[in-house]
Amino acid sequence: CGIDVLLAGHMHATSVFFGKALMIQGGTATSSRTRDEPNSFNVLRVARPRIDVEQYVLSGAEFVRHARLSYARENGGWIPIA
Repeated sequence: CGIDVLLAGHMHATSVFFGKALMIQGGTATSSRTRDEPNSFNVLRVARPRIDVEQYVLSGAEFVRHARLSYARENGGWIPIA
């Protein structure tokens, strides 16, 4: 019973690391303490063996999609895909 995906959010910055497990770090959606990046949140779209991570950032008064990263599970680990 291995771990495929780890979700975290304490660092207030969005990031994704891949390898045997996919580690997805969420940003800060509502805090006024935004560090060095705008308020943001992630949307995960899962269709095994693929996961898409969409990052939304605050632009003016609304959140807009800023980036989309896609990963596939192959040979016991995660690899980025186009």
